[in-house]
Amino acid sequence: METDAAEHKAYWRKNLTITWLALLLWAAVTVLIGLYAREARELTVIYAIITGLYGWYLSRQDRFYGC
Repeated sequence: METDAAEHKAYWRKNLTITWLALLLWAAVTVLIGLYAREARELTVIYAIITGLYGWYLSRQDRFYGC
């Protein structure tokens, strides 16, 4: 039982870490590129990449931990 609890805790720690990193990256991109970009096309592409990488990583974590 302790192993299951430890794996569950590790899963959620990684999940929350990647979520916070994605949000911080999203905010940084919004501020930095938003200040210099004239059009929002660049932001849309970058947001799509961030979202895709986030989904890919979480799917990989789900498979690793058997969720």
